[in-house]
Amino acid sequence: MATGAAIGEFFGGPLGGAIGAAAGFLVGGLLCLFLCHHKGPPPNQPPTIDCKTFHIKNQYTAPPNGTSLLVDFGHFKGSDKEDGNITAISIPESPAMLHRGSNLIMFTVTDKNGYQQSCARNIEVKVVTCNQPRWPKHGFVQCQSGEVLLGSTCTVMCQDGYELTGNPFLKCVGENKFHASPPTCSYKEPPSFTNCPPTKHVYADKGKDMATVSWVIPHASDNSDQNPLVIQKKGQPNGSLFGGFTEISYIAKDDSGNVSPPCTFFIFDEKQLCSPPVFNGDLYLYYTCGKSGYQYGSECTIGCKGSYPLVGNNKMVCDRNTTSGKLYWDWGSKGKPYCKQNKCPTLTAPTNGALACDKWMYGTQCTMQCNNKFDIPIGVGGSSTFTGRFTCSTVSGKWSPLQHVPNCTALRVGRNHRIPGELVYSGNCNDVVTKKQIQQNFVNLMQKLESQPGYKGVCPNKETCKVDNVEVICGSRRKRRRSDRVSNDVITLTFEFVRKYEPFGNGTISAMQHAKTKFAVLQKLTRKFIQQGLMNVPNATIDQSSLQYGEVEIDCGPGRFPKYSSLTCAACSSGSYLAENIGKCIYCPKGSFKNDEDELNCTTCPTGMTTEGNGSVSSSECKEICTPGFYSPNGLEPCSPCHTGTYSTTQEATVCKTCPDNKYTMKSGSTKIGDCLSRYSDSIYIFSPRIKLFMQVFALH
Repeated sequence: MATGAAIGEFFGGPLGGAIGAAAGFLVGGLLCLFLCHHKGPPPNQPPTIDCKTFHIKNQYTAPPNGTSLLVDFGHFKGSDKEDGNITAISIPESPAMLHRGSNLIMFTVTDKNGYQQSCARNIEVKVVTCNQPRWPKHGFVQCQSGEVLLGSTCTVMCQDGYELTGNPFLKCVGENKFHASPPTCSYKEPPSFTNCPPTKHVYADKGKDMATVSWVIPHASDNSDQNPLVIQKKGQPNGSLFGGFTEISYIAKDDSGNVSPPCTFFIFDEKQLCSPPVFNGDLYLYYTCGKSGYQYGSECTIGCKGSYPLVGNNKMVCDRNTTSGKLYWDWGSKGKPYCKQNKCPTLTAPTNGALACDKWMYGTQCTMQCNNKFDIPIGVGGSSTFTGRFTCSTVSGKWSPLQHVPNCTALRVGRNHRIPGELVYSGNCNDVVTKKQIQQNFVNLMQKLESQPGYKGVCPNKETCKVDNVEVICGSRRKRRRSDRVSNDVITLTFEFVRKYEPFGNGTISAMQHAKTKFAVLQKLTRKFIQQGLMNVPNATIDQSSLQYGEVEIDCGPGRFPKYSSLTCAACSSGSYLAENIGKCIYCPKGSFKNDEDELNCTTCPTGMTTEGNGSVSSSECKEICTPGFYSPNGLEPCSPCHTGTYSTTQEATVCKTCPDNKYTMKSGSTKIGDCLSRYSDSIYIFSPRIKLFMQVFALH
């Protein structure tokens, strides 16, 4: 290295330093070759890779209408003396999207020591193009884009008064090569229309589905002195009856056989419908419109439910204003009819019962009564909500708490009388053996009571009278600290004595009193056996003073609710069901009904039908639901289609949505906002052959 430094000083500067270092490395290496002892492996050699040996195409042709293509040029390997064959990593990775012109692909191999070697190949993507076709005399050319790529098409068109001869479409099939020769434009002047009627939007005649439509016959002109012949090609003749959407088309032909572009317009005939009549929330007014519904000219009959008098005409007619053309309901000279609601409707007496009513200063009060062996049902909300008394004030004209008198239900007595009880122990409630012993002791006590005269059935068999049916509950008497690991817990034995309902005396009151007497004796016997130690357990202390009982209850079974005022089991009134978890009657929800007191649940209306509200009592209250595109005041039949300019996307709609500004539907009953079209830009009227030719060109794309 010192020798290298001396040589470097001869040259001077950075160049001398570099030369000196190289010389020193060379000299030192030669000396070490003779003097040093090499014990380690030879130095690692970098890998090698040769891109020239790769089987890769140098050129590809882009597909039709494209300037790029996906090329799978494969995966290749390099070699390394130490590591053998090494897979090369390419940038970009194969397959790769290659673009027009030259694309450089770099391949790199890396050995385990991180040494790398790279090489590159160039792949060219050729794009085949054609020169723009020359414009024909009296014509012009329009291509899909500025550059005519392989597979793209150019369209040749002629000026007004000239006819195209040849293929109007030229497709690029090779380098500067089209599939056909360019066409030519020759002179030809067809007739043309000077007045083409616009599209006519008309409404059906009064009380009909069709309308009589007339228009001015279009007139055509030609460069000759003679008038061309105007011929109607589509649609009914002028002055005919039209219904729905009809296309009318005329052509003009001169003596030379030249035919004009068609004069086309449309007749759109629509049924005119009044909006559903609104009676300001009059619940007692109804109307019937028949098969014609709300159509222009239809007549509807109006009436009131119950005994409410109708104020106004009992007929209404869908008519049209001669000035504005808008439809409206003609109520007659008496104005909009209504039902006088300050008079209380007449209540219908219940089946198997009677109704006693009495008028007072501000209304009427009625009380329902039921025959022998029948009972007053429960009202919605529980037994305290409904007692069979109805009140109607002249202010509202409505009965409370129910609008209709429910029928008397069959009188039912309870299935059983039962009384709950509780006994408390002090001990470790986590002791499974103790809990099992308490349960077994209670079963033994029940078996002992079974043997007593008059109490057979308390513990009738092993299925109902077993340890698994006895409930033992844990609960602490005092708050425990977190550090307390063991404490005397409260062990609570809860039980229930059940006695089958036994008719006694002259009714349910006597039967209840009899059950209480029997239960009282049973309680004394139980207390006696507990005092004798029958319920004692080794690891817990019984608190004999904790033995207590609740009130005697009535077990009515599913669908019935204990009515303690009469000691019977009452059912829910029609249109409601018993919610067992809260013990109250609930109105049948909208879309269901219940007309049988013994039914546990409400019946759902058929598919596509629902009710106006909750509490329906009959299947006749299920009405058809208005489908999308239709509406009514309550969303149920009869339904009207949404007028032109409006739409409805949902079922049971009570109003239709209006199209955005400058948008309009072409027909009634539209179901989506996409039916709303521009009033002008979406309507196409073609009068000129040049305009028509442009429309054909754009349609190709």
